[in-house]
Amino acid sequence: LSQFTRFLEGQPLLNVVESALPPLATKAIRPDGGVDVAGVLRELACAPAQIGDLIRAGLDARAAFATLGRCGGLIGPLLRLVLAGL
Repeated sequence: LSQFTRFLEGQPLLNVVESALPPLATKAIRPDGGVDVAGVLRELACAPAQIGDLIRAGLDARAAFATLGRCGGLIGPLLRLVLAGL
């Protein structure tokens, strides 16, 4: 059970955290949490080499969200079990 708990706590996001985000990623997010598409395009025009890292980050995020979606129904019941044991 503890290995499964560790998986739910962060394993799906581990690859995303370990991957380097391109510098434009910090400039791409608006204060409201949305994506500044024009800003991304400007940054890519200035430094087109970032496109590979940007695509890789997007694929990593898609994989992480897919994993969380598949096991999302287990997280609540599992946390209740873990917290009940405290």
